[in-house]
Formats: sequence, C-alpha cells, structure tokens
Amino acid sequence: MQGDGYERVTHSGMGTGLGAGLEIRRLEFPPRALPDVEDLDLPLSQGSVVLQSSIMRKIVLGLGISLDGYIARPNGAVDFLFMPKDYSMASFLATIDTYVMGRKTLDVALKMSGKPYTSPGGLATYVFSHSQPPGERDGLTFVNESPTAFVGRLRKSPGKDIWHMGGGELAREFLKADLIDELYLGVVPVLIGEGIPLFPSGFPQRNFSLIENNLFQRDDRAEV
Repeated sequence: MQGDGYERVTHSGMGTGLGAGLEIRRLEFPPRALPDVEDLDLPLSQGSVVLQSSIMRKIVLGLGISLDGYIARPNGAVDFLFMPKDYSMASFLATIDTYVMGRKTLDVALKMSGKPYTSPGGLATYVFSHSQPPGERDGLTFVNESPTAFVGRLRKSPGKDIWHMGGGELAREFLKADLIDELYLGVVPVLIGEGIPLFPSGFPQRNFSLIENNLFQRDDRAEV
C-alpha cells in the first residue's frame, strides 16, 4: 500500500478489547542527497563503498504507540501495548545493526527487565544523555553530542539501518535536524487519553509517504 489513505477503527467497548489488532505502518521520507565521495574522510576506493552503503543506511524511528500517539502512560507504564503471536519482527531486525535511544528510554527498559541491559543480538547501542558522561561501559555507548554530528559520523562507516528506539524527546531532536528517514510504527487501537507522546511539539512539518500497512489480528496475543 503506497501513498495516502484513510482508515476505519471500530469501538470494542471498555476493558481489554479482545479481538483488536496491531497495525504496522511504515512511512518513508523522500530520498536524500548523498555526500560526495571526496567529503568522506577515507581513501577514494573505500569512500565509494561507504557511499554505496549510505544509500541504504537509514535512521528508522520504530515504536509501539496508542491510537492517540502515546508511547507510555504518564507514569511510564506500557500495559496498553501488545504484540500478536502471529507477528514477528524478524524481517525488520534483519535490516538493523545499531540501536539508538534516549537515557529515559533506557531507564524504562532496565526497570521493566529488572536486570542489566543486554543488547539484542549483541549489536552496538548508543544512548543519548546529558547526565551520564560520554563513553562505553556495560555494553552501552553514552553520547552527548548533537544528533547531526552523531548521525554524520555513523553514516561515514558501512552498515545496516539504525533503529531509533525513542523516546519522544530524542525523536523530536532528530526530527528538528531532519534525520529520520523512516517510521516503523506499531499502532494499537487504544485511546489512553494522556501520556508520553512519541511526537512532542517543537519540530517543523515533515512529510512522509505510506509505503506499507499491515494488520495483525489475533485474540491470543502476548503483552509487551
């Protein structure tokens, strides 16, 4: 499914809403101009390889959200999110080799798991933080630099796509800098009324095109 579209969502009443589905939306930003090989701090032969890689190395903002755009309740709870058992993230994860998140998102993940952070697949994980000193420790790399400088540095090396895991404040900074190439959103048909938004105000209009829209609907679902 490409282009723009309308969707219909029916109300299933109060409570758990059994039978409600998970909608996976992929939206793409228009292709960007590539840097000149001469601008890469690499020998010309290596620069050509990196330039080719950078065509595919996108920043993908991917999260589960409520129908009204929240990634968590005001207290950080995500009990309204779920993942149908017939849905798998395997194809998406196969395109990723780097994780990026904000420090608050990391704190929530650590609280939910109750154990030290372990990178899925052992991939590189970068955490933006103003309170933690930059550097690598405990399987994470803390960074305190502008998103533009960070992304520019990553895109000078070959690799797969980069998964921006949130939260909303960091998403806003990336959108302000025009660095988000794709949105990968798992939308649950629940209105929670208030919470932590994925898209807090404070960035200019960004136009995306819908490139994929899939619905997974099962009663026997696993909670996130």
